[in-house]
Amino acid sequence: SEYTLVHKTSETILHLAEMGSVVIIGRGANAITRHLPYGFHVRLVGSLERRVKYTQEHYQLTREQALQQVQKEDQGRRDYMKRYFSKNVEDPLLYDLIVNTDSVSLAEATRTIGEAVLRIRDKIRVAEG
Repeated sequence: SEYTLVHKTSETILHLAEMGSVVIIGRGANAITRHLPYGFHVRLVGSLERRVKYTQEHYQLTREQALQQVQKEDQGRRDYMKRYFSKNVEDPLLYDLIVNTDSVSLAEATRTIGEAVLRIRDKIRVAEG
């Protein structure tokens, strides 16, 4: 059933997170792993126009097709988080860091996220040791 699939997916995400040194994208991973002290939850945001343009170019779609695709994915994310975790995907308190991809380059975002993860890792090591 759909519930069983979501439950098994959630168990797998939690198991992988507990093993450590993983990047998990989507499927409510931020809600599933919220209680883990070593988790770091990031949300990438960008304007609809930039996301549509990227989708249009990346998948060779018309502008209308790309717009529909982006809107469908956005709605799917909202619905999944609300239905299975009773969370609003747009709630900033679900994330440790939100990166605006309109104003931050991929290299800058990567560096910022990487540095933050390393700081958390070091903080946890000090607390454990």
